[in-house]
Amino acid sequence: MSHIEIYDFPIPSVLVQMKNLLIQKGGHETEGIFRVAPSSSKVAAVQVQLDSGSAVSCEDVHCISHLIKSWFRDCPDKILTDLDPKMFGPASKDAAERRKLVDMIPEPKRSIFLWILDLCVTCSHFSSLSRMDSRNLAIVFAPNLFPFEALGADPTKTMLIAEDVIEFVNQSVQDRAIDVPYVNPDLTLIDEVDLKSTLHKSDTFDLPIDYSISRSHSEESVTLSESKITEPPRQDSRSKEDSHSTVP
Repeated sequence: MSHIEIYDFPIPSVLVQMKNLLIQKGGHETEGIFRVAPSSSKVAAVQVQLDSGSAVSCEDVHCISHLIKSWFRDCPDKILTDLDPKMFGPASKDAAERRKLVDMIPEPKRSIFLWILDLCVTCSHFSSLSRMDSRNLAIVFAPNLFPFEALGADPTKTMLIAEDVIEFVNQSVQDRAIDVPYVNPDLTLIDEVDLKSTLHKSDTFDLPIDYSISRSHSEESVTLSESKITEPPRQDSRSKEDSHSTVP
């Protein structure tokens, strides 16, 4: 566990290590970050390094971002599990209610939630390059933060609550950008700019809000169909094994 000044509880060291590596490799400025999927062989190689406790060597920022997202996906006790799903709707529309709801998250989950918000602040600040604003980041992270499978088999109910959770995360990222402008891993302040205005850019991806339950690749989470994306990330041609695909 890593103690970081602005969080009340320690953050898992693997998350801190992955975030630092992501920033060092320019992942926060990379088009489609957290949306483009790496090859399974690259992910497996880095996972072996993490499991052995050795220094991680990886040049593929999409592999790094995938592992960060996978940590939350594979967490048996999701970060937002303890919150009543009925509370996300009101909280997504009212800043005061949103702050109350964040404060209701028990530690150490609350500190980890604030940590992921701060990472989203960093990436959305560079959305003119990454094309991933706070809304798009919320779309790819929200399915991994709340146990949607526990809501039952009603797809309409799941979709409505998922929309509320996404907007709650989206607005929380924007709140965090104003409250704590420490967005770099060394906790230095970024340039004096209007942070909130940088979180939404006209040239970001147009991610849809279509939901389905996916059990492929041993994942059991609410995922987002990207059939409506009109302008996917540009990629170089490469072998099938090492090619990237876009997934939530």
